[in-house]
Formats: sequence, structure tokens, C-alpha cells
Amino acid sequence: MAHGGKNHQALRTIGNEGVTKNGHSVVFQLKIGKLKVMLGGDLNTESEDYLLRHYCGINEDTSHLENEVHQLRARGDKLTEDEKGKLQVAETSLAAIVSKGRQTFQVDVAKACHHGSHHFSETFLKAINAIAVVISSGDAEAYSHPRPDALGAFGKYGRGHRPLLFSTEIARSTREFTPVFKFYDRIKKFEADIKAAQSKREKARLQKEIEQEKSRNVAVYGMITLRTDGDTVIIAQKIEEPSGKDRKWDIHELAFNDARGEFEYKDRTKSH
Repeated sequence: MAHGGKNHQALRTIGNEGVTKNGHSVVFQLKIGKLKVMLGGDLNTESEDYLLRHYCGINEDTSHLENEVHQLRARGDKLTEDEKGKLQVAETSLAAIVSKGRQTFQVDVAKACHHGSHHFSETFLKAINAIAVVISSGDAEAYSHPRPDALGAFGKYGRGHRPLLFSTEIARSTREFTPVFKFYDRIKKFEADIKAAQSKREKARLQKEIEQEKSRNVAVYGMITLRTDGDTVIIAQKIEEPSGKDRKWDIHELAFNDARGEFEYKDRTKSH
């Protein structure tokens, strides 16, 4: 960036252009009463490394420590005594980063970074330590978000005995088989009405209606909604077929446990 006749570095480069751009996306941590929520933007491994370095006061990228641990564990019983020592040091360092990181990053509900991409740090997820993770992703994309390893990691590193995982992609469904002939007759009637329309305005109105009708031919679900007063949290997902007259949502509740000083999932299978 040029300013005052000199070039200044505006954004820290953490990789190629795409990595740097996503890594500098805006991230929010919101506190509503006792509830803490993180909106994770498009953070990736490189930006999560940077955040952990900055807030935990470390000099080494967490992802490098993770890779070292994975490679050493992969050797199984073939580890030398020196390698066992390195493994212990790396695991101890990661545990310390998680403990320190939770002081800044731990939340109750997190919106997954980058639509559930596989570019994430397991240590960063452990630091977030969320009870519930919401993943927002769409159908028309070439990355298969959310990624299978991300889904597994969100559950594995979530807080509580039953971490909650909400995904617009999983909750979304489409009717693959529709009454074709009935829909065809409806379209033909629209075409006849448009042909008989007496004005451009009437034709435009009918054309708009037919476009909306085509959109409704495939029913799409997947909305995830969160409501809270700061003491109780309701997270709900739109269900495909309402059961009963008014039940259109699958509802889950988080309640604050004063004795533990944190939110807990109100598991319907357990007595409270």
C-alpha cells in the first residue's frame, strides 16, 4: 500500500494470494450475557498459526508441531529413545498452547471457518472448545464443503459428552422426484396466460411468477438459527417434513450450569 510517497505493508503475507486473503478475513467473538460465540470467517491453517503465536506468546507454528507429532506417532513401536523424547516435548508444547489459547479463544458456539474446509489446525479447534459448531456451506461449489475430516474434527474436539454439529449442507435436502406432468401442465398454462396478457406489465408479472414456480419445484431446507437471552441458548434446524401441525424445527438447548460456570448441552437422553 502506498502512503506518503512510500510503500507500506498493509496485510501480513502468510502464503499465496488466496491464503493471505482468506487468512485476513474478519473474525468476531461475541459475548451475549454469559454466552460466547465465534464467527470464524475464512480462517485457514496459516492464519490460525498466526493467531496462536500472537495470543499464546510462542515462536513456532502450531501446525509444524502437529505434523511432527503425527509423523512420530506413525512410526509406532519403531520410535527410538530420542524420537520418544521429541514426541513428548511436542505433545507437551501443544497441550500448553491449548491451555493458554482457551483463555482467548474458548467459546460456547462457533461458526466453522471457511465453510468446513480441511485447512484448519486441530490445536486451534481444541482452543475454541465449542459445545456446538455451525457449518454454513452451499450446493453450487467445487470444494465439497464441509470436508469429511473437518466434520470428524469438529466432533472430536468439541466440548461435552455430546458435542453438537449443525451443517446447512447436511440439513438441506431436495426432492429428486417431482410430479413432472403436473408441473409441465402448470408451465404450459403460464405460457398461455403470458401469450394472452394485454400489457407488458401483466406479462412481466406472469414471467416473474413462472420463475418463482420453477424455483419452488425443488424444495430446499437447511436453515440453522440461534436464539439466546444470554442464559439459555436455543439452536434449531429446519426439518424436512413437519411432524404435527406446528413442529417445523428440530430444537436443541444449551443451559448455563452455575456450579461449573459454563454452558452445557441439555441432552434429552439424560435426566436433568
